Amino acid sequence: MGRIMTIYSLLIILLLFYLVVKLVKEFSNQPRRQSEIRGQPHKKSELDLSNADVEDADFEEVDENN
Repeated sequence: MGRIMTIYSLLIILLLFYLVVKLVKEFSNQPRRQSEIRGQPHKKSELDLSNADVEDADFEEVDENN
């Protein structure tokens, strides 16, 4: 019985330590800096294949047993 209480006490102490560390980090955390984004945004353009040399591919079955 004493050993079980020791394990529970250890788990409670570890949980309290974890919570205290989280609280300290939260309160001591400096405000997050905003990321600066440079450059021009890319304009989305549709794919125009009207002048492209596009051909259909021919497929043939391959026997995988050989």
